[in-house]
Amino acid sequence: MRDKRSFEERYRCLDDPPPPEPVTVRVEQEPEGRRVPMVTLNLVLLILAFVCLALAAVGVPIPPRVNLGWLGLALWVLSILIGRG
Repeated sequence: MRDKRSFEERYRCLDDPPPPEPVTVRVEQEPEGRRVPMVTLNLVLLILAFVCLALAAVGVPIPPRVNLGWLGLALWVLSILIGRG
């Protein structure tokens, strides 16, 4: 609803702030069940990243194609990316 008064009536003095106009914000709430699987997936990825990094720190021998340190770092970054999405 707009103010129908003239400019002079609305702003009698330059020092007075203009009246605030009402702002309506529509907020759609997410269902509760949708958030839980993402948190679980994020936690699983962080645990896998921790295990890979811990095994790389200890120096457990693995086949030469996979480096546990980089795999742990990749899982950690993936969990951060999924958590923000």
